[in-house]
Amino acid sequence: FVPALPLLYGTLDAAVHHLRRYTRTTLRAAVAPSGLQVRQVRYLDVVGVLPWLVVGRVLKKKHFGAEAGLYDRAGVPVTRAVEALAHLAGLTLPAGKSLVLVAQAP
Repeated sequence: FVPALPLLYGTLDAAVHHLRRYTRTTLRAAVAPSGLQVRQVRYLDVVGVLPWLVVGRVLKKKHFGAEAGLYDRAGVPVTRAVEALAHLAGLTLPAGKSLVLVAQAP
């Protein structure tokens, strides 16, 4: 589970000690030398992309304020619904604030 989309890297990332953000391709490349077999790489939190971009890149804040509570109340339920529907439909989201990679030993 890692931060996704290098475009989003900003003051919020630095504040929480993220060193980088990944794409599906760069995360697969980072795992490849381990010899693990990648089973799944998918984006999470598609709705969180815009707030993170605005707060961390545009406004250059180092932390969320009251907007974090609003996102928790409104954004998180929407994200969960979108991700659940995509999963049921067999779709892969094209972007998200985070990436999850599932791998196993050969």
